[in-house]
Amino acid sequence: QQYPPVNMIRTTASPSKRISTSRHSHRLRLQIGLSIGIFVSLLIFNLRYMHNVLEKANEATFSTLDAENNQMQELKQDASTSTSMEDSWKNRSYPEHDGSKTGIISTKPWQFFQDLRDDIDRDKDENRCKRYGFGYNMERRKPRKIFLGSLIAAETWELFEIVSTEAYGIYSGVVFVESNRTQNFVERNVTRLQQGPIFETLFGVDRVQIRFYSNEDSKVRELEREWEQRNEILQGWKELGMKPEDLGIVSDPDEVLTRDFLRAVQICEIKELNEEETKCLPYRVGVRAIGQIFESSPECISRDHNWS
Repeated sequence: QQYPPVNMIRTTASPSKRISTSRHSHRLRLQIGLSIGIFVSLLIFNLRYMHNVLEKANEATFSTLDAENNQMQELKQDASTSTSMEDSWKNRSYPEHDGSKTGIISTKPWQFFQDLRDDIDRDKDENRCKRYGFGYNMERRKPRKIFLGSLIAAETWELFEIVSTEAYGIYSGVVFVESNRTQNFVERNVTRLQQGPIFETLFGVDRVQIRFYSNEDSKVRELEREWEQRNEILQGWKELGMKPEDLGIVSDPDEVLTRDFLRAVQICEIKELNEEETKCLPYRVGVRAIGQIFESSPECISRDHNWS
């Protein structure tokens, strides 16, 4: 069977049929045009989307690589710093104090103490926070910085060995304040102002300030004099780079928080340290510790006497 040419169909069709056919062809062309337009738009959109996805993937890859490289550099730096700290600690020595020699309280090797510290530090943060009744936010990646401040006088080096061994390598800065007078306005010799490097070795920190305080007003005594001296601690922290989100510990030199608790306050969610919770009200702000008293040795613990 032979089919007539297309032009014969057109010429033999009725006028109304030709108009209908023409409209149908026009609609068909519009539909095809719209379909092509939609397809092209979708194609462009998909191409842009894929481009953005690939860019983000590349950024994430480079970011991961940078993070891994930075972590490797930090580990190398930490290892190098640790070796340097270990050498400094092994070679530590103390000057005479008030004319009498002071000895090193322990001759155990560096690694003995470091293994104990590492064992504490390895505990999971979530478990640590739960142990103290604090909240835990797994999104917090960066520990808070902690700064220490104390008023010092005639304490022995053995005392500083004890408290620094517990908190070694935790503090980001340390400020000690020494005065030429006691709280009761008795004159005394200043002996610590030039001994910052020794404290850096003991506490494993490279930022230690020893500030001098002097007030010759005999009416300023006891707690009032103590409070004025402690204002020097705040100034020292600022000079060492302390920021609003960092933590400060003000204590006597013979007081120390356990290493486990110090690690907890670095990472846990504590309402007493949250401005929205405390509204900066003095009686709500801060954590106050209660501790056992050691007299001369950890084997001599006062069971019925606590400081708060």
